[in-house]
Amino acid sequence: MGIRTIGRTALAVTLAGTLLAGCGGKGTGTAAEPSPKENGVAALAPEEALKRSTAALEKAGSYRVKGGMQDDGSAITVDLAVAGTDLGGTMTMDGGKIDLLAVGGQKYLRADEKFWAKVVEPNAADDAAKLFGGKWMKVDPENKTARLFDFATPQKLLKADAPLTKGETRDVDGQPAIGLVESDSNGGTLFVATTGEPYPVMLTSGKDTQGEIRLSDFGATFDQIKAPAEADVVEMKDLKRK
Repeated sequence: MGIRTIGRTALAVTLAGTLLAGCGGKGTGTAAEPSPKENGVAALAPEEALKRSTAALEKAGSYRVKGGMQDDGSAITVDLAVAGTDLGGTMTMDGGKIDLLAVGGQKYLRADEKFWAKVVEPNAADDAAKLFGGKWMKVDPENKTARLFDFATPQKLLKADAPLTKGETRDVDGQPAIGLVESDSNGGTLFVATTGEPYPVMLTSGKDTQGEIRLSDFGATFDQIKAPAEADVVEMKDLKRK
C-alpha cells in the first residue's frame, strides 16, 4: 500500500541526505452494548472496499498512525497524530529521531544528532546538530522530505501500488477486519473494519518491507499539534548564510 512508498521515501531521504538539499442479562441492572452491525465492505469488490475505507478515513478527519517496518535491514518507526492536514509526532530511522509537525499548511522537521550522523559526513554530525540547535526547520514543499508528511493524506497513505485481491479476515485490536492484498510479489495488505465505520485499521507491508502500521483514534482531538514559536524555527536559506 502507500505506506511502502512513504517508508521507502523516508529511507531514501535518510540515506541520500536530501534534507540538506446484543441484549442485557437479567438481574444485572445494565444492558450490554449491542454488537456493531456489519458495514458491507466484506461483500464489495476490493477496489470498492478501498474507496469506502479511504472515504471513511477522510470523513473521520483525524486519526493516529503508529507502528514500524524494516526495509533492507533499515528500521523505521512512526507515531503520528493527524488532524485534517495538520500532523504531529515522531519518526525514527535506525535510532535517529525526527520530529514532524505540520500546522496550517506549513511543514516543519526537527532531527537529533543520530539522524544527522546518517545524512552528513561522520565528522560533520556534531556541527550539523549544533547548526540546527534543536530547532524546527521549515520544509520546502518541493523537497522530497515533504513526502514524509503523506501520512496526513488518506488518498496517498492508502493508495494501492498494484491490483487488489481479497485476503483473510482477522481480528485487529478487537475489530473484525478483512484484508485487501496487493497482487504483486512484494505487495502489502490493508485491513478494513467490517463492522461500524469501514476504517482502515492496519497496514502490513510486503516481504521486502516487513512490518505493520496500525490506525486508531478516529475522530479524536489532538491538542498537542500546535505551531512552534518563531524563535524555535529556522529556514535553510538562513542557515546557508552562516
